[in-house]
Amino acid sequence: MNKKLLLVFAAIFSCSAAFAQTDKWTVYDLQTNEQKTVDLTDEPLMMPTAIVGRDDRKDITNKARGFEKAAVLLEAQNSTGMGSLCSGAMIGKNIVLTAAHCLTDSNNQLFPKVRVIAAGLAGGGDDVPPPSSKKTPKNPNAIKVPRTTAELYAFLLNAIKRASVASASTAEVSSSSPANASFSAKAVQLWVPSEWDIRQDISIVEPYDYGLIILDSNLGDQTGWLNVAVKSKADLLHKDIILLGRGGDKPQRTLWRANGTIKGVKDKYVYHNADMLSGNSGGPILLEEDPYTIVALNNFGPRADKSPEYSAPNGGLRINDEILKAIQYNGKEH
Repeated sequence: MNKKLLLVFAAIFSCSAAFAQTDKWTVYDLQTNEQKTVDLTDEPLMMPTAIVGRDDRKDITNKARGFEKAAVLLEAQNSTGMGSLCSGAMIGKNIVLTAAHCLTDSNNQLFPKVRVIAAGLAGGGDDVPPPSSKKTPKNPNAIKVPRTTAELYAFLLNAIKRASVASASTAEVSSSSPANASFSAKAVQLWVPSEWDIRQDISIVEPYDYGLIILDSNLGDQTGWLNVAVKSKADLLHKDIILLGRGGDKPQRTLWRANGTIKGVKDKYVYHNADMLSGNSGGPILLEEDPYTIVALNNFGPRADKSPEYSAPNGGLRINDEILKAIQYNGKEH
């Protein structure tokens, strides 16, 4: 279903604002004990969110189908514990395509630890309880207070058995990989363009906001992977799209699908109205008519220094020849 134009929203807002008596606010600072008046009359209307119209994002955690399975989540961290949570897509058995800003910290240093999680697979979103789990399951190890000698004897015998089983389980877990390891993989290489520098003016480096992750295992054997293609403006304009990933307002290790339309196309970018928030960065933008092919990377939303283009608050970087060359170098066949 197509989204309502933001111009309609703006018109409704401006009409309602005409009846307002004042845009002045009294602000009291509890730390400095100072009071001031702020006049918002001449302030530009800011886009309050990148959710366009009704929030119609669909949860596909643990139940992704077909092409949706190739969407993955990124958990990056540096030595100080700072990190990022982003989205991406498998484009080969062990290759992930994402945004460059998901792979670098505020000092433009690449994160030394990056884990990729296939949350769309059954059991892949290991922080999420099953959707049908509405009641707390009965604990098989719950202790029943013994009331008779026979119950006391049985209690002690079972306690000994539980202790031996627990010891064996602990030893097994400590020597094995993390839970749901088959649905995740670690990065062994990170690729970002040399021109990318998160510390620079975003308008200058934004065209280079793409990157690749080479994994330590073939996670793509579990998820499948998507194609990557350069499309013309005519192939993209006014086309319905699918966006996969996780917005920052959703629980960690959950995967979501959003639908929208490309409202405008420029040489390097597409502008769309599919719902997205911080955390969706690096997620694939797919055409509904060909959902197995990535045509752009979702990598920016509304900004204070820039008005929405084509009445579309969100945008993505179009796939270009440089991205294809890097993918081919790493063994992806087209």
